[in-house]
Amino acid sequence: MTTGPEAGYYADPSIPGYIRYWDGTQWVPGTSRPGPELQQQEDQAALQQSVAAQLTQALPAQVPPQTQAQAQISANPAPAQTPTHTPTPTPTAQTGYPWQQDAADIDNQAVSSVATMVVPSAFANRGAYGSGWSSGSSSPFDAIPGLYRANEQEESKEAEVRVVELASAGSRILARIIDLCIAVVLSLPATVTLMLIAHRHDHAYVNELRLHATTTYRTLGMDAMGITLWAATIAVVLLTAIILEAYRLPRTGQTTGRRMVGVQVVTAGTAEEVSGGAASTRAFLFWLLALIPVVDVLALGGVLWGRPYRQGLHEKLSRTLTIRA
Repeated sequence: MTTGPEAGYYADPSIPGYIRYWDGTQWVPGTSRPGPELQQQEDQAALQQSVAAQLTQALPAQVPPQTQAQAQISANPAPAQTPTHTPTPTPTAQTGYPWQQDAADIDNQAVSSVATMVVPSAFANRGAYGSGWSSGSSSPFDAIPGLYRANEQEESKEAEVRVVELASAGSRILARIIDLCIAVVLSLPATVTLMLIAHRHDHAYVNELRLHATTTYRTLGMDAMGITLWAATIAVVLLTAIILEAYRLPRTGQTTGRRMVGVQVVTAGTAEEVSGGAASTRAFLFWLLALIPVVDVLALGGVLWGRPYRQGLHEKLSRTLTIRA
């Protein structure tokens, strides 16, 4: 009669995953039942962690991971946990004993634990084709040419440079004349009304002088009120021209006159469309300087001889310039 370990439940050699009662001498028929799978999984995980910790502590740091794992497996194979208090009987070809199966399971677990540790580290020192995987990339597929690489640096794009041509002085003057004519037409109702009022006031003023004059003398035929009315007429035309320019330039960089002659107003330095404030400042300064004698020649003469961008004073203050569209 064969003898073995003490009585108790052991893994059933004939049914994987089941346990069977061993009475100390033989298997008891009819005692097979499902084993505690959860406990087996926990034991297996604990065993794997233990083997991994032993390999990590035993191997020197300078040896590559693959060499360490292979040396540990060959030098220190996982011991088979077999009962020691009784002699081991000779197994038959059909059945095995539980302590022999435990030893085989331990060997398989040790090999799988080593494989789990070694296989990822086998790629640790490899550089991927055309990528920086060895310096921080986490994808082994970076080594395949033609695949998308998440850490591939994009080529720097050079800043776009816009080449512009300055508008000629003749085209700019012609554009101003066209815009002024348009402003006169648009302000015609207000200017005609003011002109009639001014003319009637001047006529009444002259008749009053004739009735009360005691001596003969020359006069302009206008008093302060008459001069104010005529100045208001001119101011209405200029105000209309300023509003048109301030409204159109921020949208397209062109007024009607500039579009007809093919010129455009842009921001100096960037050649971008001007803002509403810059357009208003430009238009107001131009007409203000144009009404001041002598100053208008010096301030606006930069359109003819200004360097390097043919800018008048109104353009320098508003940081704009005129180019060909």
